[in-house]
Amino acid sequence: GDGGGKSYVSSVRESASYEEYYKAQGIVPEGEWDEFIAALKRPLPITFRINGSGKYASFLHERLKVDFMKNLSDAPEGKLSSEGAALVGGG
Repeated sequence: GDGGGKSYVSSVRESASYEEYYKAQGIVPEGEWDEFIAALKRPLPITFRINGSGKYASFLHERLKVDFMKNLSDAPEGKLSSEGAALVGGG
């Protein structure tokens, strides 16, 4: 975005060596291999927690509301749950 921060670059989510290693372990049946690899390539949710009694809790809470949450209002419909956008706790 235009927020002055650094742009996020998506990581590469495939490696022939990685797949070869895990395939050799025999932990996933051959018929489930493609589904297994697809699951490993899906992005994980981003989660963080702020200690509400910490020295900078109020400051961080406000920065999240001002700098981060305003960008979430532009999220495509269905791509953001209310739980995912919640700021819990006061400051």
